[in-house]
Amino acid sequence: PAYANRTTAPKAASPKVFIVDLPRGASRETIEGLKTLLAKYPGKLPVELRVLQNGSTKLVATPLTVDGSTELDEAVQSLFARA
Repeated sequence: PAYANRTTAPKAASPKVFIVDLPRGASRETIEGLKTLLAKYPGKLPVELRVLQNGSTKLVATPLTVDGSTELDEAVQSLFARA
């Protein structure tokens, strides 16, 4: 499954938000790695974390903005695959 997706808008539209599905039980080290990784791809898309909390999904806004590139998406997936 994809850990990051870049849009809450229809596929034909430009993405409005970069959403990262934070794996359940992600370590502090993984979260810090994610923050460092996101900082390497500055841009205009706000970053939101999708977290599972008490059996439901919650979106958490962050102060970060990224470019939303395919390279970033792949790097996030790779980071979580190593965690």
